[in-house]
Amino acid sequence: FEIHPDGSQVQKIVNNNTQIIVKNNEIYIMGDEKKSTQGNLKLFIKGNAKLQVSGDVELEVNGNMTMKVDGQFTAMAEKFNFVGPINHVGDINCTGNIINQGNISSAKNIQAELDIVGHQNLILAENLTAGGTGTYGGDVTAAGVSVDQHVHTNGGGIGNSGPPAQ
Repeated sequence: FEIHPDGSQVQKIVNNNTQIIVKNNEIYIMGDEKKSTQGNLKLFIKGNAKLQVSGDVELEVNGNMTMKVDGQFTAMAEKFNFVGPINHVGDINCTGNIINQGNISSAKNIQAELDIVGHQNLILAENLTAGGTGTYGGDVTAAGVSVDQHVHTNGGGIGNSGPPAQ
């Protein structure tokens, strides 16, 4: 240990360090705390964990990130902002509106109890269900049929109607 005249302390350990606390441990820091690890970090909690932050949280990952939840995953926010492409496997069930600025492409079902609003294209391999309206500024393609390019068969079998008027 080194204790400096201003009260600061330095502890240098040149080999392994293990600390065992048989009962509880509590640390109160009145200033900032910073930890750096040049190797890997593994945090194992045998019970529950709760992170409570009075300010903002920023998480920066320079590689990939994987989250695995064996039970239900619940996230609550006033608003979710996703920047970049979203790849989703499985159905999307929404009890509110789905509002999208880019393309929506789904190999499964999309269901919303209210409106589905998009500003570009909607491409579906299976079903789209909206309890309200479906509004798109671009093309809607379902089961390989484009709304902008589809044709209707004229009565009497005398040909097709041609694509919709622009």
